[in-house]
Amino acid sequence: MADPSPKEALPTTGSDLPSMKVREVGSNGLRVTAGQVLEEPDTALRYPQSIYTYKKMLKDSTVASAVEYVQTRMASVTWYPQAPKGFEKELEKYVNYLKTVQNDMETSWLSCIKQMSSFTTYGFSIMEIVPYTRLKVNGSRHNDGLRGIKKLAFRSQDTISGVEYANDGRDFVGYWQLVNHVTNKGQGKPYVNPKTGKMYNEVLLKKENILAFRNSALKDSPLGQSPLSSIYESWRFKKEYEQTLAYGVSSDINGLKVLYIPPQYLSETATPEDQAVFAQYQKIMRNMHIGAESGLILPQVLDDKGEQYFKFEVVNVGGSKAYNVPEIIESYKMEILTALYATVLTAGQGGGGSFALSTSLQEMVDMIIEAKPEEMRDVFNHTLIPYLWKLNGWDMTVLPTCEWDTNSLSITPPTYEQKTKAYYQLLAAGGVAITARNINHIAEQAGFPERLPEDWTSDQVREVLSNADSRAGDGFATTGDGTSSSPKGDSSATNAHNKA
Repeated sequence: MADPSPKEALPTTGSDLPSMKVREVGSNGLRVTAGQVLEEPDTALRYPQSIYTYKKMLKDSTVASAVEYVQTRMASVTWYPQAPKGFEKELEKYVNYLKTVQNDMETSWLSCIKQMSSFTTYGFSIMEIVPYTRLKVNGSRHNDGLRGIKKLAFRSQDTISGVEYANDGRDFVGYWQLVNHVTNKGQGKPYVNPKTGKMYNEVLLKKENILAFRNSALKDSPLGQSPLSSIYESWRFKKEYEQTLAYGVSSDINGLKVLYIPPQYLSETATPEDQAVFAQYQKIMRNMHIGAESGLILPQVLDDKGEQYFKFEVVNVGGSKAYNVPEIIESYKMEILTALYATVLTAGQGGGGSFALSTSLQEMVDMIIEAKPEEMRDVFNHTLIPYLWKLNGWDMTVLPTCEWDTNSLSITPPTYEQKTKAYYQLLAAGGVAITARNINHIAEQAGFPERLPEDWTSDQVREVLSNADSRAGDGFATTGDGTSSSPKGDSSATNAHNKA
């Protein structure tokens, strides 16, 4: 369709504008009834029952180690405020202010990050922003009268009773939290609203006063989706097979216990006395199966042929199993670790691993986990920083941002050799600027004392690099390592460092 001509174009100002009533018509499809999100069909995984299911799952060593691995990685991330490019000088004092906010809370920043990162376990996490005026009489390290954060208070997932929506379920308002365990002024009385004087057991945590972190928030669900929900069946089957294996091992070690008793005790017409004897021996055999009994006492009763009426023996169970229970358990274990981004924990096990495999898995895990701090960063920049600016009445045209160091996420930071190789490969491909500052960074990593003048042009830096590449006459080989200017060798940066 062709663009409208000036005559066809719609008016843009004044009363000439056509009458239009614009409003949201559709919905995201999230099923919410009476404050409860009803998307999950399995009741064990539907909030609030899901929280108790996940706590139970966390008692499993495989699940617990994977969750701890991810949260430890996230807790290691280094956060810092930064001004947008071109506004460094203009926003310098505000960036410094954010640095002081981070270090002026009652709880440590590390502790806050650990609490926040629980959204990767339960699907969501909530931190209530508690502001205060920065005065030393209020417990602040500063006395500038600015508004800051007294604490980011964690609101446990198992205290959240529901969610609140407005506008026919289209606009999220906040979370309802149970506070019936909270007392008023420590006097053991129910919590009382100071404005109304009414007692209540729930409070509304409004979205503008909290930091809400969500994992895989499909349909924009305020509860997110826990990665534990995807491994629930694997965890359940793994647990059952572990119990089967334990019983099987017990039987293999102790053998199959067999007790021979006279037929009269097994007869359908057995007397009540004989039935009582039979029941007692059943109980004894069950106890022996679980190892509660170390032996069996039998009456010494002989028949006419001198044979014992009661006989006990242990039969060894031989032959191979039709299935390998340990292998089944390991398969479920791998499913769990894969879903929780922790397959790297198994690298090198069983003699089949390698450093290359471990490195590859590490890179994959880093890439997946990297998305989690990005979600946290989005909350900081869209909620926390604007909140502070509104409190202080500052201009909100351009705001600093909260950033994180991607290198701090890695358990094994890149070595000097890896950095150097990456730099030269990018240099050869034209993917990085040829500047004195970049060269000086490499020299600093290597511990070299000399630096290039940072006002050097790119041409001057290239001249230094070309002189370093050309090593003809210095006794270096003429092929294969890139140090010779001979046509037989490749002096390119890529070849010179392809073995780094």
